Amino acid sequence: MEDDNAMVAGLRVVLDLEGVTLGHFVHMTVIQMKKLVISLQDVNPFRIKGTHYINVPQGFDMFLNGIKSLLNEKYRSRIFVHNRNYDDLYNYIPKKILPEEYGGNGGVVKEIIDQWKRRISDYSDWLDDDMQYRTDESKRPGKPKTAEDIFGINGSFRQLQFD
Repeated sequence: MEDDNAMVAGLRVVLDLEGVTLGHFVHMTVIQMKKLVISLQDVNPFRIKGTHYINVPQGFDMFLNGIKSLLNEKYRSRIFVHNRNYDDLYNYIPKKILPEEYGGNGGVVKEIIDQWKRRISDYSDWLDDDMQYRTDESKRPGKPKTAEDIFGINGSFRQLQFD
């Protein structure tokens, strides 16, 4: 609401995976990965110009390759893994807006988090009011998409035993 340019120019997302282990990723199922990909590519109202991963755990590339196999070429080309190479990150995101913890001049992470908590609190009335609006799916053209259409067959499968 405060930055119309973000909707036009797009966003670059930086994900710091410090403290994340490969064990965190193995809990994600293929269906969850597919839902994540669909929400990023088809549902997200913002133009994602790049997703930048830093401080990645060992073995992260296996998880990322799984996600990339579900992405279209446009989004695949917008994924960057910098690990601890912040100099490479500065080629995409200016140092002046990155937090000090990443070698930037944009303030301390704790202060930035506090600022965003205040901003969300300031918009609490608007957010509460926005919850009353819904879509009227009966007016949407075409056949409605179901989870089964998008993700395949849902349900449980039983193991067959052969002699």
